[in-house]
This record gives sequence, C-alpha cells and structure tokens, in this order.
Amino acid sequence: MQQRESAADRTVREIAVSLATQAEVLLSAGAPQNAALLKDRVEAAAKAASIRLYPQFDTADNQDWETVVKHAQAGRPDALKAVGHNGASDTELVCQTLCTRLGAGRKG
Repeated sequence: MQQRESAADRTVREIAVSLATQAEVLLSAGAPQNAALLKDRVEAAAKAASIRLYPQFDTADNQDWETVVKHAQAGRPDALKAVGHNGASDTELVCQTLCTRLGAGRKG
C-alpha cells in the first residue's frame, strides 16, 4: 500500500514539474514569453503588459510623490524637490500631464 502511495506521489510531482516546465505564457495576440522558469515567464509577461498599459509609468515612478503631496498641502513652495525637480511646478512633466488631464483650476 505504501509503495503505491509513494509511486503516486512521485507521479504527481513529475506531472507538476512537467506542467510548470512546459507551460506557455502568452500575451495578447499570442506573443510568447521565453524564459527558462515559469516564474520568469510570468514576470516578463506582467512587465510587458504593464508597459503596454502604462507606457509613461517610468516617468512618474518615484516613491517620494507622497512626500510631495504632504509638502504641497503644507504650503511648501519647494515640494517638488522631493522628486528631484527644482523648477516651477508647471515645468515638471507629471504636473503638466495632471493639469492637462484634469484641467487647471478644477475642483474635486
């Protein structure tokens, strides 16, 4: 009985490894992600999809935006220094994009 259980466990492990090794990760339109490990294929696909969905994300990807918001709410004129911008807010790319999308003077 124990031999059959061990053999079944071994078979299950072999099937699981085979599935993970041979699994294809495809983006839309069937673009395959090539990497040795399934984890790497999934991560590459997620990154590619994120870039396609948010092509300008890298421009605004900065952990210090929370600090900018806090400083701006406190009335500090140099709030954008937290993200490395020393000029006026209307010359900072992310601020320009927000103003364009939201409209200047818009409330709410």
